[in-house]
Amino acid sequence: MLDPVKQAKLQAFLTALPDRHATRLLAACEAAEQQGGDAGLPLDLVRETLAARGRGFMENAFGAVLPIVTPEGGPKRPGRIARGTVQAVAAYAETIAPKAFEDLSAGNPPINAHREILGRALRGALRDDDADTRLRSKLGGERGLLDAREIAALLCAEPELSDGLAELPERIEDLNENYARRIRDLFEAVRVKDRNAPLLLLFVLLERLDKRAQILRVLKKIVGQEDDLVASQTDVAAIGDMLLDEAEAAVASLAAPVHGAPDGPEVADALARFASISRGMTRELGIRRDGKWGLRLKDLRNEAAKNMDVLCAAAPRAIDAALPQTRMSLAGGAPAMRPDFSAPPREEIYGRGLNFAIILGGAAEYASSCAFTAQYAKARESADRMVHAFCDGIIELLQRADDDMLPAIEPWREVAVHFAAALFDETDTDVFRRRAAAALVARSRDVA
Repeated sequence: MLDPVKQAKLQAFLTALPDRHATRLLAACEAAEQQGGDAGLPLDLVRETLAARGRGFMENAFGAVLPIVTPEGGPKRPGRIARGTVQAVAAYAETIAPKAFEDLSAGNPPINAHREILGRALRGALRDDDADTRLRSKLGGERGLLDAREIAALLCAEPELSDGLAELPERIEDLNENYARRIRDLFEAVRVKDRNAPLLLLFVLLERLDKRAQILRVLKKIVGQEDDLVASQTDVAAIGDMLLDEAEAAVASLAAPVHGAPDGPEVADALARFASISRGMTRELGIRRDGKWGLRLKDLRNEAAKNMDVLCAAAPRAIDAALPQTRMSLAGGAPAMRPDFSAPPREEIYGRGLNFAIILGGAAEYASSCAFTAQYAKARESADRMVHAFCDGIIELLQRADDDMLPAIEPWREVAVHFAAALFDETDTDVFRRRAAAALVARSRDVA
């Protein structure tokens, strides 16, 4: 790690670099990071410094491309462009389109026209018979070449692409008929500019949708069919395939870990994502059960149900362990089961139980549609009973325990609040908080 003085000197040097050298160095850093090595160099510092100063050029040159740029490497997927490839193209831009590079660096209008010039120059370079050998190393290999072709397609679709996107909201909560119609028109407009641009447009738009499966409304407009028979067998099928890939990743996140506790918020979020895609694909475009998408979706639903059944079956035991109770007598009361506060909460046991409670709380609206209703109902009934009993026990302890018990009870009161918040709605949780506070006030009054 560099000392502060050397770090400041390096940042000053990087800030003073000419644009063409800065973009080339940034591309080299991205390539080194993708290959898994840094040779002992402070790549993070170099990249962050150069990215901050180059953000204007990147936005000017690749504004419509950036929504589908990803830091991940690996095999090429349609509509996913590696960050390193964008940096490599940026470094190459001065060579193939020097005037456009200069105008985009300076932010000279019209930006979209300069993008198109850069796109045509890149497309021409990629069409060259020697492109594979000349550009492969510059762009990071086969993945870089494929990414660069997608970048070129989107840039060649300017200015229609950015002009059309500017007429749509940055975030689309609900893709209504008006938006779907405008997107279809934009789809046709960019098709004239580059035959590969329309599909990439759909990937760009996908990143604007709150409900990602609604992109299928546009597919329905494009293919003119109410089911997936045509859509799943054409170029635009890559959109449906990506949605199913996302659903598959979500289902994998539902699998119970071999060791340790599941991540409650992650599982709850994954279940919500899967349910949204599963229901959305069925509602937005009639998924034929015997079709390509229908068969895959059926397998994913079965796998999701199986994973959730396993998690639901394990939840009651984990929650019970996290909320220990013991038989005790308090002043003026008969022996009964009450929260055991003889030892403070154990982080591992408490955390495991809370994660399962979060899963149960987040799964309520999806149990039926994702077909794990029976196991969920059984687990939820047991969990609700245990948490209610523990919360009631805490309140009784607060009302009737001796003064020297209160410091030991307080951490368990916090545990009760967290479990109530995980399982119940905000109103029920707030009721428990108020009851606990009232119990302490009443107790103070009785002692006085």
